[in-house]
Amino acid sequence: MFDAVGEPRDLRVVAHSLGGFTAALVCSRVSAESLTYVAGMVPEPGETLMEYFANTGTPESPEDPIEAFLADLPRQEAEAALAAARPQVAPATGEPVPIEGRPELPTRFLLCREDRTFPPDWTRGMVRERLGIVPDEIDGAHCPFLSRPADLAAYLA
Repeated sequence: MFDAVGEPRDLRVVAHSLGGFTAALVCSRVSAESLTYVAGMVPEPGETLMEYFANTGTPESPEDPIEAFLADLPRQEAEAALAAARPQVAPATGEPVPIEGRPELPTRFLLCREDRTFPPDWTRGMVRERLGIVPDEIDGAHCPFLSRPADLAAYLA
């Protein structure tokens, strides 16, 4: 994975959802300028996915994946997005995050106000507790790159 980065220049790591579990690892191995979580999980060093859920008191998300992740998309677009999605199950989700500490670099968090997977009130507390910052906010559900790509791009730029 790290070979794909090559010789980074002005590298900014953006982690969506479960990608939060690899974000700090990537930042610890390459020279990143910043880290941005987008509706992301923020694990502690050495924490597994199941420990994350238990330690943060993550609320249960809706069982219907469209309701959980894509509630702000028209149904047909949401179904097409789900049909094109890759599975997110990986052996690494059972392993502890292999870092000793959080990367020391500018870090931001973008909260989605209509997120049903990680509800806003819960997310604000988790971000304050784990990162010590106040999250930025955007309208939309869990996947703003699908429902609000221009707003997300403006934020990231």
